[in-house]
Amino acid sequence: MAGVTNWPFRSLCRRYGAGLYVSEMITARPLVEGNAKTLKLAGFGAEESPRSLQIYGVDPHYVG
Repeated sequence: MAGVTNWPFRSLCRRYGAGLYVSEMITARPLVEGNAKTLKLAGFGAEESPRSLQIYGVDPHYVG
């Protein structure tokens, strides 16, 4: 759900009583490599709990 489950959307969900907060789709490789933009997308606010991170990729080195 890239571009949909971003922080502003999750903030609205929290306002209306969401029980789970889900990140945008995050590519595994830049996440593992510590890419700043990807790490920002993967971030959650302290009040967003429980949380779920959507990770995808095709290279077993980064996904497995």
